[in-house]
Amino acid sequence: MPVSEKHKGGRPPAPPNLKRVNVPVRLPRELVDWIDAQEGTRSALIEEAVLLLQRKRARASAASAFGPSFPAPA
Repeated sequence: MPVSEKHKGGRPPAPPNLKRVNVPVRLPRELVDWIDAQEGTRSALIEEAVLLLQRKRARASAASAFGPSFPAPA
């Protein structure tokens, strides 16, 4: 039975903006030891930290665009 293009089975491909890219990172031994002591995987913890920092920086730059009278996010 031939497989049609419409019904290939399996998971559909993820959109390009949701695909993960492997990026090897060198970290100090103390930081790796601390990461390993935390719950969860190394990759999940590092990704969460980077996303949190990215959001904070985006909010800070948005706040500075409105001038000094606009309250900075906590």
